[in-house]
Amino acid sequence: MKNSYYTVKVAIFTISKFADSQYESLKKKGYDVYIETVGGFGRKKSYTVGVGEFKSKVEAEKIAETIRTMERLKAEVIDIRF
Repeated sequence: MKNSYYTVKVAIFTISKFADSQYESLKKKGYDVYIETVGGFGRKKSYTVGVGEFKSKVEAEKIAETIRTMERLKAEVIDIRF
C-alpha cells in the first residue's frame, strides 16, 4: 500500500509576498499553513499556500469547507502520495 495524506490547497501565487501575506493571515487564525515553492532554475516560480496534513479525506474536507465558508477562499482537497 502506498503512503499518502490529504492537504487543502488554498491559493497559488507567482509573487512570493502575496503568498506570504496569505500565509500570515491564515496562521493568525490558527490554521496549520505552509507554502510550497515550485519552479526556479529558468522556470517561473509559483508559491502554493496550503493547510494541513490529514490522514483522511473527510478531515481535509471539513477544513476545506471551513476555509470556504469562514475565509471566503477557494479550497481544494489534494491527495498526496509518496
